[in-house]
Amino acid sequence: MHSTGDKKIALEMITDEHVQGLMKDFGLENDTPEGQAEILDVIGETLMSRVVLEILKRLPPEEQPKLEKYFGSGDLKGLMAFLAPHIPDVERFINETVMNELASIREDMKRQA
Repeated sequence: MHSTGDKKIALEMITDEHVQGLMKDFGLENDTPEGQAEILDVIGETLMSRVVLEILKRLPPEEQPKLEKYFGSGDLKGLMAFLAPHIPDVERFINETVMNELASIREDMKRQA
């Protein structure tokens, strides 16, 4: 499940505030745009995987196959509408999931330093 649509949705989930924090945490403020993009791409994939996992935990089994349609298309609005009946306040849920995963990444970085 890692198509162009997936990346589009992942990038829409990562706010400018997240990006600035990540650049600072990784010491990339002065890195090249290419270097920043490469790191953000890896982090975006990690975040996407975490969000999908957490969504799957909350979706009824019969609804899970429909999820790929939304990620594959890059249709964030459609995804949110699909998830709303299953996950109350889905935008907050996704933001909290992203923030928790970013905190986990930061903790891992501190342990490795």
